[in-house]
Amino acid sequence: MSWSIAAALSTGAAISPELRSELKQAVASPPSFQPTCNNYHLETTFCHISLAWSDWRNKPLAEVTSGPNNARLSLILLGECFEAASINPRELLARYQQQGITALEGLNGRYIALVVDEVRQRLQVVTDALGLRKLYQCELSGQLLLCSSLESFRAISAFRPRLDHYGAAQLLITSHLCDEHSLLEGVTLLPPATRLQCQGATVQHERYWTPSIESADAERDDSIERMMAEASQALNCRLQGTERLMLPLSGGLDSRLLAGLLPPSLHSRTHSCSYGHSHSYDRRIGQKVARALGLAHQSLSLPTQLYSDYQQCALGLADGEISIEAFPLFRLLEAGTPGETLLSGYAGDWISAKKLLHEQGSMEASMAHLWQKLYVRMGFQEGLFAQVVCHPELKRGYQRLQQTMQSAFDQARADSFAEKAQLLEFWHRQRRYVTYQLSALEARFRVVAPLCDSELVKRWLCLPMSLKEGQRGYRQLIHKVSPALAALPVAGSRRYQSLGLENTEERLDALARLQQSLASSGLNEGLKWRLNTGLKGAGRLLVKASGGWLGPHNRGLLVHHDQDIRQQNPQWFKQQLFDPAMTEGVYDVRALQQLWDEHCRGLQDHSVRINNLIMLSAFRRHWSL
Repeated sequence: MSWSIAAALSTGAAISPELRSELKQAVASPPSFQPTCNNYHLETTFCHISLAWSDWRNKPLAEVTSGPNNARLSLILLGECFEAASINPRELLARYQQQGITALEGLNGRYIALVVDEVRQRLQVVTDALGLRKLYQCELSGQLLLCSSLESFRAISAFRPRLDHYGAAQLLITSHLCDEHSLLEGVTLLPPATRLQCQGATVQHERYWTPSIESADAERDDSIERMMAEASQALNCRLQGTERLMLPLSGGLDSRLLAGLLPPSLHSRTHSCSYGHSHSYDRRIGQKVARALGLAHQSLSLPTQLYSDYQQCALGLADGEISIEAFPLFRLLEAGTPGETLLSGYAGDWISAKKLLHEQGSMEASMAHLWQKLYVRMGFQEGLFAQVVCHPELKRGYQRLQQTMQSAFDQARADSFAEKAQLLEFWHRQRRYVTYQLSALEARFRVVAPLCDSELVKRWLCLPMSLKEGQRGYRQLIHKVSPALAALPVAGSRRYQSLGLENTEERLDALARLQQSLASSGLNEGLKWRLNTGLKGAGRLLVKASGGWLGPHNRGLLVHHDQDIRQQNPQWFKQQLFDPAMTEGVYDVRALQQLWDEHCRGLQDHSVRINNLIMLSAFRRHWSL
């Protein structure tokens, strides 16, 4: 949890005692990972705010009183913000008294700040520049409700949940939501970099910052050094006073960068871990990174029934908005100690994207390329979506999301196609994806995410394209931070890759080298086919005999989602997918059956699409929609 809030502001109707009681109840029950929490209720004539926070957190509230009636000026800080060190609510309130609401805007960190002024009968809310902390808003019978999770709305009897069909379409297509919609109609997120002011019946929203990319024509000699200094400062200010640290390590670049920047004084107090199937590169390389730094390390196995075991976590902690690739993350909630600091590399894709998206000739072809690579990916193509989905409002969501993409692209403050595409990934993919992952981890840990540092992200966005292409600048950064860690391989995809200063080719195993040589040989096609078939068969036997450790096997994945659906728990998946109460009037059952059959027979990998359908059905059951 770390923090939870449920609030109501009168915009025309008085706040009833029943609603106040329901708001208190909305934050009263912590998740199972969090045995105890603290509560505080701020009650005024024009608003009610109920707060809960984990017992390892300081009270997120500061107040001063004035005048003969001791009217309060209260500041609530959900999250953390930083300069050289963490800024507490009392310091922020003092700044607010001197500078006004601008003192709370654009601070570095993931936070939401609320100011309640009893003299002016006004509520002001500020979200962080990157929008990495959730606060949902909903207008209800002359009141504005504000809650940090969808679950809080369940306690409010006047709230009647209905499915937001556009939000549901986004989830089916992309595996996450892209704009400020949620899966509940009428409930939206406060946008990033937003200033909300509520006074009487007037509710005003304003943006105080919009991301932009100012093209740099040439590389500066000190570009990477400056990035390293800012990354180091972002990490150090967040780790001040840390006594014990948990560091998840993978085979990628982000956690490796943070490990390299970790002050040596913290090494003895850091325990690292890696998770995934037993032969995955993430576990192998994570252990190598830990060994290179002398960190204690633990390998975490994943449960066999991964998806059924963690589905409730996805509904409660991620508000139903989760991709199949993120399910292994919940394994961390069974590790470590409640309240300890977890150093997370999530959000690193903002500054370590592997491949930039460039123009594809015509603008029409370029936008189609952007749509496929950034939005659809392994989700639903338009034709398949039209076959499977029969609900008219859901079907309209496909074209509506394409229009949302086009509008965001047209408004993106950048010059080139590749830079505009970066900004769309920034707003429509990474922001939502990262937010729910970090929020889920905060159910158990104090999460610090230095790569979400807003100044670091802003600087990276404006680096020359030559440094962004092929992760060139990011690779240089890791080489400067730690040559020893840069010497270790990277879990690029199916095979190891070396961490060169350029984006290098994959290292091929012996069978792959033989297949490559065979393809370029002068043998006749018939003999080539027979030899290649024999090599493939030998590879499958080698994989089976070694349990995946040897042979042409994809060890670059944390989990083999496609195989798990076919082999581990197919009956559970089928039952979830074909639940009559969820399919009737929404999906074409024959098209669903064809999709399922193609997956089970190994003709297509529909694992992402199947998960998206199952998660939406689980959300609807959870809310009786």
